Amino acid sequence: MYDLEKVSTGVTGLDDVLMGGYAVGRTTLIAGGPGSGKTNLALNFVVNACEHNEPVAFVAFEESPKALRRNAQTIGFDIASAEAAKNMLIIDASLPGQAEVVGAFSLSGLLATITNQITRFGIRHLVIDGLDSLTRLNNDPALERRELQNLNRWLVDSDITTLITSKS
Repeated sequence: MYDLEKVSTGVTGLDDVLMGGYAVGRTTLIAGGPGSGKTNLALNFVVNACEHNEPVAFVAFEESPKALRRNAQTIGFDIASAEAAKNMLIIDASLPGQAEVVGAFSLSGLLATITNQITRFGIRHLVIDGLDSLTRLNNDPALERRELQNLNRWLVDSDITTLITSKS
């Protein structure tokens, strides 16, 4: 048996339960109902990474960057300062309210953008917040599964520590 390298969740008790934190280079899914604290848990991870000067990208599907900054302030974290220090990058992946999806939806464009930012900023940690809001754009379960498989393949190849939040 070999030990996985871990990175702190930013939550002491949770680090204990997870035997050190999230597995480095792996993906962790945080699922729960609306308002259950998924984004706040992810923000604690972001705070911890920034405090250790480890660049992190936050892909927001549901919350605007402005709302995310305001929510982070409730836990005492100033995202704007982390952004200025190049420790945090917010990628606003939300769709406009009036947007209509015609045909099959693909994550490939978004993944190309994230790959570019990861390379450009040397990002080692990634949060994908509200993935369910994007995957439900495909009305075909087979297409949704295919896109999730593509995302998983991309994450494995990226070797990045990733948190994905999704409504259960």
